[in-house]
Amino acid sequence: MLANVKFWLAIPGVALLNWLTIADEWNLARQESSLVYFLVSKEGLGVFFILITLMAALPFGGCFLEDKRSRFFRYCLERGSLPSYCISKVVTAYVGAFLCVFLGDCLIFGILGTGVPFLTESQVEFQVFSQSRYYGTMTQGAPILYCIMEFSSEASGYAFSSMIAFLVSIYSSNSFVVLSSPILFYYGSMMLYQLLKLPAFFDWQNIRQNSFLFAGASSDFQVWGMTLLYFLAGAAVFGILFYLLLKRRMENIV
Repeated sequence: MLANVKFWLAIPGVALLNWLTIADEWNLARQESSLVYFLVSKEGLGVFFILITLMAALPFGGCFLEDKRSRFFRYCLERGSLPSYCISKVVTAYVGAFLCVFLGDCLIFGILGTGVPFLTESQVEFQVFSQSRYYGTMTQGAPILYCIMEFSSEASGYAFSSMIAFLVSIYSSNSFVVLSSPILFYYGSMMLYQLLKLPAFFDWQNIRQNSFLFAGASSDFQVWGMTLLYFLAGAAVFGILFYLLLKRRMENIV
């Protein structure tokens, strides 16, 4: 993972996309606002955050496609087994996508945090953020812990959506189609959720943003843990589907 050049390029890429998302608001409101303001409201400030979905999938979302092209996939089957191959690739892709987004967030907001306070004393801000997830941690003087909780919750959502690239790579050899499939999944799942009026459990986009499904938990740590487990379980489902679909297509791939 650490030897992958695309992984190290994706981290500043995520940081840059975050900056482009909030740049206009930063120039207008940084004198009166806090770092938390930009953290909480960034996805409502622009469209560049959608491209983070692509950036998260870039390092490892196409690794099966690369293995298939280079015949490394066949070599792995000769030396091991299909389940072990699938597990290693799924884990690497999920962890890689998670770290890309998490470290990219840490990079840009760590830099911005040197220019604005973490949270101002404004009563307006406290009222605006009172419904935010991890509000207790936010207001209890634990900025680093709050950022870890917020960034990891967001990163797990992006890592989950990047897993769709694995499923698409079984049927497509087009790198653009494979790597852009998480964006199509984002819009497609959002449309299906609204059209079919699915239960709130399937509204993963808003769970990534605000963990609303777990708002009844008794503490911020419970909300955080359930958010991470939610996306980890979703990634596991994609991993199982990847194995089952790949097993059916073995004759056409090997």
